[in-house]
Amino acid sequence: MAYVASREARSFLRSLAAITLGLGLAIGGGCQRGQSAKSKDNASSATAAAKQPSADDGAKPATGRKILERMIATYRKASSYADNGVVHMVAEADGKKLRDVTEKFSFAIERPNKVRVEAYGASLVCDGKRLFAAVNDLPGQVLLTNAPPRLTLRSVFRDWALTRAMTQSFAGAMPQVMLALAEKPMEALTQGGDEPVLAESGDIEGHECYRVKVNRDTVGSTTFWIDQQTFLLRRVVLPTDELRNMLSQEQPIDTLSVVADFPGAAIDVKVDPTAFAFEAPKDAKTVDYLIPPHMGQLLKNKAPQFEFHDLAGKPVTSETMAGKITVLNFWSIGFDCKQNLQDLEQVFQRYKNNPRVAIYAVCLDPPQLKNSDVTQAMQDLKVHVPLLRDPKQAAAAFKLAEPPSTFILDDKGIVQHCEGVTRELAKTLPQRLDKALAGGDISAEAQKQYQDQLNFLGQYAKLADQPEEPAESGKTTATKEVPLPEAKIGQRTQPSRLKLTPLWRCTELKSPGNIVVLSGGAGARLLVTDEWTSLAEVGLDGKVIARHKPDLAPQEVIGCLRTASGADGHRYVVAFFWQQQRCHVFDENWKPVAHYPADALQHPHSGITDVQFGDLDGSGQLRLFLSYAGVVGVQSATLDGKRLWSNRAAANVSSLAVGTRHKNGPRELLCATGGETLTGIDARGASHGEIGVSGRQLRRIAAADLRGEGQSLWCGIAPIALGRDVAVGFSLAGEELWQYPLPEGVAPQPIEPIITGRVLRDGPSQWLLPGPDGSIHIIAADGTPIDKFNYGEALQGLATVDIGGRPTLVVATAKGLEAWSMDLGPAR
Repeated sequence: MAYVASREARSFLRSLAAITLGLGLAIGGGCQRGQSAKSKDNASSATAAAKQPSADDGAKPATGRKILERMIATYRKASSYADNGVVHMVAEADGKKLRDVTEKFSFAIERPNKVRVEAYGASLVCDGKRLFAAVNDLPGQVLLTNAPPRLTLRSVFRDWALTRAMTQSFAGAMPQVMLALAEKPMEALTQGGDEPVLAESGDIEGHECYRVKVNRDTVGSTTFWIDQQTFLLRRVVLPTDELRNMLSQEQPIDTLSVVADFPGAAIDVKVDPTAFAFEAPKDAKTVDYLIPPHMGQLLKNKAPQFEFHDLAGKPVTSETMAGKITVLNFWSIGFDCKQNLQDLEQVFQRYKNNPRVAIYAVCLDPPQLKNSDVTQAMQDLKVHVPLLRDPKQAAAAFKLAEPPSTFILDDKGIVQHCEGVTRELAKTLPQRLDKALAGGDISAEAQKQYQDQLNFLGQYAKLADQPEEPAESGKTTATKEVPLPEAKIGQRTQPSRLKLTPLWRCTELKSPGNIVVLSGGAGARLLVTDEWTSLAEVGLDGKVIARHKPDLAPQEVIGCLRTASGADGHRYVVAFFWQQQRCHVFDENWKPVAHYPADALQHPHSGITDVQFGDLDGSGQLRLFLSYAGVVGVQSATLDGKRLWSNRAAANVSSLAVGTRHKNGPRELLCATGGETLTGIDARGASHGEIGVSGRQLRRIAAADLRGEGQSLWCGIAPIALGRDVAVGFSLAGEELWQYPLPEGVAPQPIEPIITGRVLRDGPSQWLLPGPDGSIHIIAADGTPIDKFNYGEALQGLATVDIGGRPTLVVATAKGLEAWSMDLGPAR
């Protein structure tokens, strides 16, 4: 089923932003450490009789890292390369093979701009004039564009759907592509793992090979088999920990191996010209970007022919539903569909006696699951919606991502609405049914959501077409910054619902930035970054109380702040900034407690992207949680800078949030990578599941107990087009609860994108979203817009605090720090 494939794929999908920008990509997937597989002879795309050049300069490398460096240099200097690579996965239990899969994993290149890449049923070919790409699972489409003047990783991974297809399967991305084209191939190979270790040599088809192992916490070891004469990669044995955990959910597995072999690998040889020829499938349509299946493609069209069966085996078909408005709610026991079914039950009870409406719950589980098990699941939930089974897998034609999903067909069988997980089904489905019964068009909302997805695919493709700076000979080409729409600061406007009264203005700060509110023995006050290198405590009267200048290296800046108190009541502050090497922790007396990671200036990484305080195990002890760009992943440390664990399962983590799943439940750490899923990490540093939110590529997330009930609410920011974002509320069940589009453009000054605070005296707190155009958007806990207005200046910091019993808005701009009391004003 399509939704099962989607669930498996998410476990391997890594952040794609790094690929698009031509950076190193983490090699996903894995295999049992040390295990080898015998490669088979295949027709090589390189000239078979070509003599292999030696990369040996007379000095044998002495360490695993040196060998990897020699291999990288070999691929970077090569004018051409070709192999006939394959990747093989074998899973066994009780002496029987449960899975035995072999996929093409081949790569050929002639610089500057001829290439062929084949992996997992996807292919990309460039003949030096035109570039073609196709994916077997997307028949009828061929991507066609002009050849780039010089191949880069960005030009290979130029398309969202193509990149997913080439990186999401069981072995991840192709290492030989990374070696030839990645700007940071060493990072791509080691993924922030331990120092490469030289193991005992081995032989592959007469090639004596170095074996270099790289161990990664929580993932396992990757072993590279590198030819001792040519320094070409002959084999990669990948770790299988993540893959084993996923497959074991279906059935126990005794042994699992994933091995990529590269028979016929050769450099600086004449590649067979047919390797760069592309034969488009008959009747295929050329496109600017590939479009994956999406249920939104069915809107305003005749629904696919279907035949489902009730529990007595009686068919329910497109024809039998003619003349009725039909609701098909697709669900599965293997997914969290409890709330969906209970909401559907409410709607069914309302319309069950209406002869013009038919409502069905279509179970997607395979026929092997007994009817009695399905009915028992429904009875446990006290759901009486008519139940259908799908023995002929007719639901596949509905292009489902995953259950639960709901379709509304009109009386002529036209798809009028479709949606995935929603918490509002009990509310919105009756509204849509009533409108459809009255003859109204209910397709507009779903059509807009699908158009947003198409816009994203188009903008992603445009990133690959951005020109790059020419590289000097022998040097890596620098990626030119992608131009994003500049935000235009709007004219000052007044709130429509709130009344702002000026309290004070502080001009003692030269360039105030992000703000947090401190509380404790010294009373409430504001902590503000200033001039990127110092911190200022500002009293609630607008006067500067104290200044603090952290001990920063010349290249370091600070612009983001976090604060929290432990069970002992002591407060801590951490200061950092995006893409910097270290964060800086202070106690309540402003004594430096840690600069973490301590050795980062001597051993640089790709940059910190977020820092959070948290107590995941309920011990009362605060911990630090840091996320990183590149392949370092997520780390936890004590407040004095001792590392507790590292999780490298996710690459290019862009944001962290700590919150609860259930009321008064344990706290969890959630990680966003800008991909379609969020990764959960427990107190021990182990990944414990992924959450998809309606296909959103969330890049920033936040959690807050806005209602004061001991349960976190969650908010995220996701792109819908280049330079255009949407804020969404979501649950940890993957439900999109609300959405709020943000103004176009990029803020001229970095500012925290999601802020929580109180603007009304009574009731829950709110989400505050600073717009890049100087606007401030205030959203209620349930996603209802409360107010919006434009400040008339570029925003540099935003916070709320209680002053004299009144909610107060504090705004930082280039002109200083201003405070405004807030009251409900007359409606405008």
